[in-house]
Amino acid sequence: MSSWRSRIAWAVLLALGACAAVDGWRWFDAVHTNRAIADGSIAEQKLPRAPQAVFAQAYFLAARGEDERALDLYKRIQDEGGPLARASRYNAGNIHLRHALMLSQARGGDAFGALITPTELAKQAYRDVLRAEPRDWDARFNLERALRLRPDAEDESAGGTPERSERAVTTMRNVTLGLP
Repeated sequence: MSSWRSRIAWAVLLALGACAAVDGWRWFDAVHTNRAIADGSIAEQKLPRAPQAVFAQAYFLAARGEDERALDLYKRIQDEGGPLARASRYNAGNIHLRHALMLSQARGGDAFGALITPTELAKQAYRDVLRAEPRDWDARFNLERALRLRPDAEDESAGGTPERSERAVTTMRNVTLGLP
């Protein structure tokens, strides 16, 4: 009987030792990742595993002007879902809006055609964020900035006046269509 009990005790002790070793390794990895995020060296790492590390890497890459690499990492986080997906969408929208604003400042009125893609991508990103969280005021503000740069097609066809748009009659009060 005593050998049976000692074997169980050794098995439990071995399992606890293995759990402690795994937790120790995870703790060491988390400390290393947090240190790399804090000092900015996360941007130089190949492929971090933790979504927070990927997000931090994308943030530092965008701050250095490496927008394409940052957008790829933000897309990776969005595809995986999770708590950072909305923040990744918002940051990707910021990159597109910043690109559109730089084009607008550099080319002036000649930039209208070049503004289409980055502005539409920014507007879509902000709308996705607002769909998930309608009270996100930062996304609302940036969407408004993108709409000022390049209004939506229905706004353009109206010439900026709601009275002449196709939807104006259905949304305006006290306007008759002339039908019985």
